Amino acid sequence: MRLDDLGLPYEIIEASDRHGGRAYTYHFETPPNPNFHNYYDVGAMRFPRTSVMKLTFNLFDELGLTKDGKIIPYIMNAPNNIQLFNGRKVIDGGIKVEDDDPFHVSVSNGGTFKYTRRDGTELVGVEALLAEAYDPFKNKLVDDFKTGWKYLMTYDYLSTRGYLGQIKGYPFSVIEWMETMDNSTLAYDQAFSGTIIDSIDFDYPFGPNDPPGSVMEWACVDGGTSVVTDRMADRILTKPLYNRRVTAIAMAVPDLKKDNPNNPNMKISVQDHPEYEAKRLDYVQNQALRCLEYGPAIKVGIKFKTRWWQQIPGFGMRGGVSSTDRPTRIVVYPSYGLDDPENANGVLIASYCWTQDASRLGALIKGKGTEEEKVLLDIIYKDLSEMHGNDPQWYKDQTVDYYAHDWYHDQYSIGGQFKNLYPELTKPAAKGNLHFVGEATSAHHAWIVGALESAFRGINEVLIKEKRDDLRKKHAERWEQGEVERGYQAQMQCLRGIYGF
Repeated sequence: MRLDDLGLPYEIIEASDRHGGRAYTYHFETPPNPNFHNYYDVGAMRFPRTSVMKLTFNLFDELGLTKDGKIIPYIMNAPNNIQLFNGRKVIDGGIKVEDDDPFHVSVSNGGTFKYTRRDGTELVGVEALLAEAYDPFKNKLVDDFKTGWKYLMTYDYLSTRGYLGQIKGYPFSVIEWMETMDNSTLAYDQAFSGTIIDSIDFDYPFGPNDPPGSVMEWACVDGGTSVVTDRMADRILTKPLYNRRVTAIAMAVPDLKKDNPNNPNMKISVQDHPEYEAKRLDYVQNQALRCLEYGPAIKVGIKFKTRWWQQIPGFGMRGGVSSTDRPTRIVVYPSYGLDDPENANGVLIASYCWTQDASRLGALIKGKGTEEEKVLLDIIYKDLSEMHGNDPQWYKDQTVDYYAHDWYHDQYSIGGQFKNLYPELTKPAAKGNLHFVGEATSAHHAWIVGALESAFRGINEVLIKEKRDDLRKKHAERWEQGEVERGYQAQMQCLRGIYGF
């Protein structure tokens, strides 16, 4: 879309048979009926209304989604949502303010963990420990990004587990308790800097630069997030070429009589159509691509005969999530179709897992009807039974269809530390003729805003290389960019990649 606006030619070569990547809505019907809530978002599904995500909501406006009523509230928490840990179940609202360990995991040794945020919010237990560790970084980033980023980078060498243990001095048992209640198994082995950025996205610390009384609000797309990428695909002038797997990219050998040796053409090789022997990236870029850590994630959507969680007495859940330390970890209740029983199909995200939890259940995602997926469903039915009541067979009898997806083993989505890996992944290659963009090459991994910010950076790099200052000015004036993408480090990496210093 941006290249169309600037009048620049392009081709989109897509390896799979669809567009959108991890913006992927699965429909339990063919062809999909956009007014029939018979779907779930396998990938991106919710968007916080914060200054960080402004570019995403700008895109929604540009596509007419807001005007058309397609952007609706996403319910993060709702009455009767369940927490089931250590065999103890607590219904939403059932935890007393002073009770920091309702699940009796016995790490507090009779003490109480408390913390008061800068807005006066009183926290206890895991929430208090997390805020005490993360808030100093988050507050600085929100109040003055440049200063906050510099402060965060001083701890970029540490994993989250390392920071909590070595710097904060939390005991091992406390860190394990925090990880289980807050995230997913072994999630704290990932980079601390990434954890802080992720925490800002989910728990934005409104500060002096925000309107007084600001609170976290969430949105989703009625019809699924694929509505966004479908509208983008309809709008662009040059349509994608599907089922074209690029197997190699390289600079063509220039004809010195006709071509500028400092600005050679690029050639690509598509599967089953080899054209040449590709040249390599530089060593550090190869290392960065090889070492980039891709967080495993799985979702299992089940279509039931009814919305039993919403309709049956004793449940009555309208959106939100329930969580557990059992294998399924997270159950997500839909935020759409709540007041439309006729069209509101009983589609539930019955399991949403990350990191090692996702790897374990992902080992059972082998294709519909396989013995492994029968075991997967049996595990989910048992966990639904423990959380919501009724016999596991009841949920099995209620099932109409299901779809399970393992993103880690998705061949079209396989992909560290910001200080060492991030700069190399954002540096142009091949004398400034090859540029890497996408959410993985942004400060906001796994968010649409990251893809948008990186797209701005990539286009800007191309215009610098082509010495199109006129278009660079137009580009900068018309569209916003992210804090990291317009920073000094990004500028220097761009020049390093193009001019080799």
